[in-house]
Amino acid sequence: MWKENSIYPGTHWLYYNARGDYIARIDRQPYYGSGYRWVCFMFSDSKRVVGYVETLEDAKKAVQAIIENQPIQLSLSGIL
Repeated sequence: MWKENSIYPGTHWLYYNARGDYIARIDRQPYYGSGYRWVCFMFSDSKRVVGYVETLEDAKKAVQAIIENQPIQLSLSGIL
């Protein structure tokens, strides 16, 4: 389930699994020349997947694919 960050409204969307664990984040503001950043936390903060895409919708699709263990092609150049 996606929720807006209640501590810092307007900055992130946070994804919580069925157990209520925070496992992913999408930044709502683009990074300088890098697009929108998304982060998935896999088992611990030391194992995370980070990517940059052109749109917020693409970020949501990338996070959903990782959560559902589907293959995803990440850009090697930082932005498309």
